[in-house]
Amino acid sequence: IMASYGEGSPDGYPSINAGLRGLDDDKYATSLYISLTLAVLNLLGYIVIVTFLAVTEVPIIIRQLDDYVEECLDSVSMKEADYRDPGAFTWWFVTLIFNVLFIIMHLSNYPGKENQGLYLFLVLGINLPWTISCVRNYVVVPNTPQTRIFCVIYDVLITKPFFRNHVILMICSINGFGQSSYFPLMLMDIMNNSRVLANVARSVTDNITALALVFYLFVCTVAIYAQFGLEYFEDW
Repeated sequence: IMASYGEGSPDGYPSINAGLRGLDDDKYATSLYISLTLAVLNLLGYIVIVTFLAVTEVPIIIRQLDDYVEECLDSVSMKEADYRDPGAFTWWFVTLIFNVLFIIMHLSNYPGKENQGLYLFLVLGINLPWTISCVRNYVVVPNTPQTRIFCVIYDVLITKPFFRNHVILMICSINGFGQSSYFPLMLMDIMNNSRVLANVARSVTDNITALALVFYLFVCTVAIYAQFGLEYFEDW
């Protein structure tokens, strides 16, 4: 219900924060106060939920992780060298090489037409997020304070999606005071409350490897079609 008409519009106010700094037209004051009240109540609700989940869920993850570490340290069959798994970075390194080679080939084939956005996506958008997962797989036994903290944070965010999603929604609620476009993102909260939508999302995430191979086959088909099309049917 916020009377937001976009940045620079003479009508309404672009955000709650901008409205609180001063409205040019008092006729939107009621809208501002209603939006502010609802936004504060919404934020307080998420703070309560996140706090409750943090108090109840995080200690469980910590206890499970500490029990696992203690079991591994007491195990006779597990050596200290087994606490880390360098093989976790194998496919990450292979992907990084392919990305770098693709960038070099793109620069060679299209001189003077660098695509910085594509290059940043290949390196930062693919390899950087993957690095965090590889580091977690590398740390088999978090036997140091630093690795323990990292593994606790990672396991909480990955294995507790309900907690993670509400943290994200709380951040969107906070940012919504300064930029109203964050408020519609909180409509995705239905993913936390609908079992049907959760099963739909799980059908994708549980089959991510098969879907990735299908996407790779699709890319191969497009590349073959484009090559033969340019070679034999360019005039058409």
